[in-house]
Amino acid sequence: MIPFGKFTIQDVPAWLRTETILEKLSKHDRDGVHIAQQALVSEYEADSYGHPDPEWTGAQPRGIQDLRWQSALLANMSMWVVMPSTVCLTCGFHALNVLGGQQLDTPIINHIDQERTLFCHERDALRAPTANDLKTAGKLFEMLSTVSRKNSVWPALRAFWAALTSYPGDLRYPLFWQGLESLFGSDTDTNGVSKRLRDRISYFLADSQNTQIQLHDKVKACYAERSAIVHGRWEESQEFHDVHM
Repeated sequence: MIPFGKFTIQDVPAWLRTETILEKLSKHDRDGVHIAQQALVSEYEADSYGHPDPEWTGAQPRGIQDLRWQSALLANMSMWVVMPSTVCLTCGFHALNVLGGQQLDTPIINHIDQERTLFCHERDALRAPTANDLKTAGKLFEMLSTVSRKNSVWPALRAFWAALTSYPGDLRYPLFWQGLESLFGSDTDTNGVSKRLRDRISYFLADSQNTQIQLHDKVKACYAERSAIVHGRWEESQEFHDVHM
């Protein structure tokens, strides 16, 4: 088992594969459960489904199951950031292992959450995260889990997730840029957006002046491609098709 914030990465529980409730899933998701080798597993106490999460600090109560599922998706994205691959989380099973104060021999599933597949570039299709990658992703996940919902990082994460679950390149690419604009743009000054992004992203990533100049030019070219897509000119761009987003 590998610790991963409030989760552990461990083998898929044997009892899950024999659950009749799996028949309610699509064939794609059902096959995914049977093929899967590892799972993110988290234990928590709740009186019922929708039980308020005691750690939630927002104005309105949020169910612990809902927030734990969101955390699982964030964990999945943390893995992707560290090592892009086909590893993805599409089903979450909430199950009781204690009922009436008695430990159950076999947990009872009382809710299933579902999410779209994360799509990776074809060059990453055969890659798989190592144990060290997962440990690094776990540290990233713990940091991202502390992000408040009321700052630019959270909408950036949502935009990146939307991009990862979008297959068409002309939808996926601008969503990544939406996330970058949340992180490196300005919420007050809308002038000179392209230059501000070029300067901030290149300075953030560069380890030398020469690298900064190269990154500045690369960001400029990438933003121009984003603009071509947004304004409907991407189909005539051979570069876009060569990249095969």
